[in-house]
Amino acid sequence: MNYSEFMQEIQKYYGGYKENSAVPQYVFSYLQRDINESKLDRLFRFVTYHHSHRFGAPGIAEIEKSISEALYRKKGEDVHSSNFTPHDTERPNTQEEDKQVAELFKQGLSEAFKKQVENK
Repeated sequence: MNYSEFMQEIQKYYGGYKENSAVPQYVFSYLQRDINESKLDRLFRFVTYHHSHRFGAPGIAEIEKSISEALYRKKGEDVHSSNFTPHDTERPNTQEEDKQVAELFKQGLSEAFKKQVENK
């Protein structure tokens, strides 16, 4: 199964994505970037096991949850490609974020926590 065939099978099973939605393009790009093409048949199985048809065609988050669930339940192997970078990889702070962090430390952490509580 190739990426285009995977997208066709997903939409046959779940129904199409919403008209004029960018989601299918994002999903297709995600598949090409992060998923090993030779494991798409396994991925299709994982998604159909863990994503209910009543919720419609899955987005990236639902596909990732399906992979995680299959790994957690020991019902499959990782289907990501070798160049996959986990989403929890830290990115450098922006200059604005660095300024905010410096200001919070200047105020003291207890003040920062108090401010966060007040904001919620």
